[in-house]
Amino acid sequence: MRSFLRKFLIGVAIALGGFILLSVILAVSVLYLLIAQVEYDRFADPTGQYEVVITYPKLYHFIPAMPGQGSDMSGNIAIYDREGTFYGGDSLDFVRDGHSLEWTDTGASLQFVGEWDFEAGTYSYWSEDGQLIVEQVRE
Repeated sequence: MRSFLRKFLIGVAIALGGFILLSVILAVSVLYLLIAQVEYDRFADPTGQYEVVITYPKLYHFIPAMPGQGSDMSGNIAIYDREGTFYGGDSLDFVRDGHSLEWTDTGASLQFVGEWDFEAGTYSYWSEDGQLIVEQVRE
């Protein structure tokens, strides 16, 4: 009887350990899909000095969409210079909205997202309560 009880407890411990390991692997996988970004598009300004990078979460690869609805996913936009210096960025309701970016004399502007001033090294955006927030992104 002792031998049977001992084997039973070892089996339960192994099963419980396997369940915990499987749960951790599943949680890490889901977290990876939520955090990992996939590049949607990349394009440069007319001078070739700055580059826009539009990304979206990898999770969207596993969510079915109707034909023509692929650009309806949310994502992020960021601007970098030729050396890879980050000039600021924000989230997009739809990745397709990133193509509405307009280049200005001193930077770029994207309606409902923000404005970049490359000469001043700032990125400006509007907070939830309508306040204009200006971040110094480079000196």
